[in-house]
Amino acid sequence: MRRIAVGHHWMSSMLMIAMFAGLPAVPAEVNAEEQGGTETTATAAEASTTTTETGTTTTDARDELGLQPVLLVQLAVADLDRSIAFYQDVLGFELESRTDAIQWARMKLGIAGVTIGLGVQPEPKGSGTVSLNLGVGNLERARATLEARGVTFDGPTIHIPGVVSLADFHDPDGNKLRLAGPHD
Repeated sequence: MRRIAVGHHWMSSMLMIAMFAGLPAVPAEVNAEEQGGTETTATAAEASTTTTETGTTTTDARDELGLQPVLLVQLAVADLDRSIAFYQDVLGFELESRTDAIQWARMKLGIAGVTIGLGVQPEPKGSGTVSLNLGVGNLERARATLEARGVTFDGPTIHIPGVVSLADFHDPDGNKLRLAGPHD
């Protein structure tokens, strides 16, 4: 089987999400050695197929299932208007649709095929250990912008040298969001 190894878990996760959703999260070629891993170079297209020991190439499970390049992250919220305002006015997402009969809305992030669904529940409990990572080009600038819009972060920005910088915050219902940017 052809494997792609990268030295950092977050990069592996981004590649896996990109392959599942059909999105280019990484350049066409990922050289694992450059990323701190030890495996060979492979393209995202190669990563979506498996080669058996006999050399036969097979389609992967998502082709067999007929999965589409669409990813909806659904979040529980207490107040639909408040949540739409937060995701529109604070984060800059676009309202794609709203269905008041079921107290639900869909927000576009600006990434093809990826949306956030906001569904009203009587007592939303937040996202628990799940976080919605938002990639940014300049984390400190994005953080300052959100702080100016009233966002309170959970603590200082975390810098993982040579890897990534992270800053956590929550939406009005306790769903965890995170800014993720390149480490300077």
